[in-house]
Amino acid sequence: MPTPLAATRLLPPDSLMAALDPIQFQGRVATSPFVAKYGTTIDRQSAYEIITSRLAAARQAAQAAADQAAQSAGVPATTAGQGGLMTPAQQRRAIEQQARDIARAQREAERQRRADQRAAAAEARARDRMVSTGVRTAGRVLTSRAGQSLIRGVFGTLFGGGR
Repeated sequence: MPTPLAATRLLPPDSLMAALDPIQFQGRVATSPFVAKYGTTIDRQSAYEIITSRLAAARQAAQAAADQAAQSAGVPATTAGQGGLMTPAQQRRAIEQQARDIARAQREAERQRRADQRAAAAEARARDRMVSTGVRTAGRVLTSRAGQSLIRGVFGTLFGGGR
């Protein structure tokens, strides 16, 4: 059951709903008890900076090694002014080679899958053939004269034949 309404008095907050001007903001920051701990700016090295510096060093080392290998082999560097990047023709050839490698791997995987399927089917046929041969042989033995005599003897022993 709902209760009757009661009269209440609310006091408005003692704060502003507007933004502080920069002078008041700086004054409040300066008088804050947290200024001792958080007042000094510390510029630590970020993970991004560490990783980018390592990548740059690795690129420079790889470029130096490639230049040295080209010089020792007596081959002129075709990408000397490009920082070790491939020319468009080299990129196109590399992409075409990768596409051929991927297509070759897919064909080989498909060929292997088909070979596995054929082997499984041959194994199933051999198993079915063996079972069918066993059943036919058992049927021939049971329907022959010797088989009938054997069955009569076994059942006669078990169930006490008329002799």
